Amino acid sequence: MNNEEKILMLLEGLTATVAKQGEQLAKQGERLEEMQETLTRVAVTQEGVVLPRIQMLFDGHSELKRELDTLATKEQVEELSADVSVIKDVVSRHSVDIGKLKRAQ
Repeated sequence: MNNEEKILMLLEGLTATVAKQGEQLAKQGERLEEMQETLTRVAVTQEGVVLPRIQMLFDGHSELKRELDTLATKEQVEELSADVSVIKDVVSRHSVDIGKLKRAQ
């Protein structure tokens, strides 16, 4: 085998290698396009579905926080409970007194 034949064999091998690399590159390009399409769908879904739902959750949370801010504290409830208890006792005594007064007439 002379040098020209060796060079031709090497060139054929290199050509085959370059052709394989070209095929692999084309496949990677196709996968890249598929990934770009998927990424675009995800972005559209996020913008059209996910973000509005997150905003709704945020709005609901804000409304709940406003409502919670208007509720009485535990101390206020305990104080009101004590006041109601006193009022009940007074009303009971008054009822007894009124009953005695009615019988006395």
